[in-house]
Amino acid sequence: MEDRIQKTIISKFIYLNNKDEAHENEIVKLMEEIEFVYHSKYLNSNDFYYQKIRIIYNYLNSAFDKVKNKRVNKSVNLDVNKEFISILENDIDGVDYNKANIEDLKNYSVFNKIEINKENVAFFLENLIIPMIIDDSRKLEDFLVKEFEYGFDKDNVHQQYNIGGLLSLKTDIDIGNGQVGIEVKLYNVPNASEMERAIGQIVYYKNRFYKVNLILYILSHSDKTPKIKELIELIEELGVQVIFKKSLKISLNKFK
Repeated sequence: MEDRIQKTIISKFIYLNNKDEAHENEIVKLMEEIEFVYHSKYLNSNDFYYQKIRIIYNYLNSAFDKVKNKRVNKSVNLDVNKEFISILENDIDGVDYNKANIEDLKNYSVFNKIEINKENVAFFLENLIIPMIIDDSRKLEDFLVKEFEYGFDKDNVHQQYNIGGLLSLKTDIDIGNGQVGIEVKLYNVPNASEMERAIGQIVYYKNRFYKVNLILYILSHSDKTPKIKELIELIEELGVQVIFKKSLKISLNKFK
């Protein structure tokens, strides 16, 4: 169970969130446990769950800020985004890891880097939470590149990767120097020209270079619209994997 530590942190966080109020001591304890597993190198950034753990830490830190200077009533509601909690609940799949002592789980720690292949890149993308503040494709591209640099190391992540050919087109993100390509789109309601452009790019990138190792990543600030559903169907008929994600109203920072 390579992700036992991460799922234990997630389970403990869900437990605190489900309480009417979490006490300062409980909040600080979980923050210290998160700091411990990363500072002790039981976990590192080469991890599918690294971003989610950072978001959890941010929530805990914000809650701690609300109570740290109080002399009485040292408890607070974590007030976590409900969609984020739903995502975390899916991650632990109904298993309650809350009773585990994180310091006793060091044998479950993983030091191997994430292998570069399309399946792992897709799973990494599926696990990412995109803040609603990301409001255009270039910001999204920059954001994804930074997250990929955590998971796959900077030397393996390339932005605007030239795939050669007479058209000199570039994929938005390349992982592993040609191993996996990602085309990035931010749509709410794509118009006809945007859909045509996306289809043309995917056809060229697939046939010219990536073959089966190409992913179309679509972010929206709302649920799938009929036009996005149609685009996804068309791209999937071309044999290319499509990942659709909805952004969340959430903040994301690095550990202190």
